[in-house]
Amino acid sequence: MSLQALRLVHPAAEARDLATYSPILPMLTPVDDGLRLLAAYLLGRSIHDGYENAVEDAQTMMSLFQVLEEVWERTITANVWPSILPPEEFSEWYT
Repeated sequence: MSLQALRLVHPAAEARDLATYSPILPMLTPVDDGLRLLAAYLLGRSIHDGYENAVEDAQTMMSLFQVLEEVWERTITANVWPSILPPEEFSEWYT
């Protein structure tokens, strides 16, 4: 989790975490490389071709968020929270 790595505490209501975003969860499975699958499906981009790269991962996650941002924010504005809660072990990083 990047917040933990950066030792940042962030208001949970302002968090936008692709790993907890309900509309894309059915596309993710524990066995598959979810980020690679989402990049291919939503961005038409191939990543992790034989290796993983943290910079490429971060760029891909930002691109995915930008594709989903308008619908995500509109859903929140309609008073519907579109994400599941983060795992309990990350609770110290959210206020």
